[in-house]
Amino acid sequence: MHRIAHLLRERLRDDLILLRALRRDLDAFSRALAGADIADEDRHAWLHGLIAAARARRRRLGDHRRNRAASPPRADDLAAAPPHLRGFAHRGRYLGATALARTDPALLAALEERHLRGECWTLQHRGRLHIFVPCKSPRRSPPHQPGRAPSPLFCADPPRAPPPRPRPLTARDPAR
Repeated sequence: MHRIAHLLRERLRDDLILLRALRRDLDAFSRALAGADIADEDRHAWLHGLIAAARARRRRLGDHRRNRAASPPRADDLAAAPPHLRGFAHRGRYLGATALARTDPALLAALEERHLRGECWTLQHRGRLHIFVPCKSPRRSPPHQPGRAPSPLFCADPPRAPPPRPRPLTARDPAR
């Protein structure tokens, strides 16, 4: 696939996610209006606010897309991506793919929200959802070592500390 085709495909994916987000917002708007006594001016202001927010998301996502397209992919990002997806390696580190038919809808919605915020980038290809995570500093990242993940200091989604373990009850503790 040529570079222009990759960029067009990225834009189409972004537009699809933006449309789904706008639809969710409009669905929530219509549910809130059902049975509510809201003045026309307030309804119009609310709707205009939703449209303004959708425009801002589109502008932010477009800026992110152009900034990432301008930077060349890192060698380790190219190596991690499957051959047919290497044209998208400028999006960041390839995390993997999941079958769309078997993926939980809540997970898909969460990934789309992260896509909108620029925390990850997703691509649908041949019934699978491929996930890329942009690195904060593509030029200063340490070299990738096979078998090791890139340093979490450079990635947009560093691993979180595990939750604290509950303290076992002792004979002096009151029952919980």
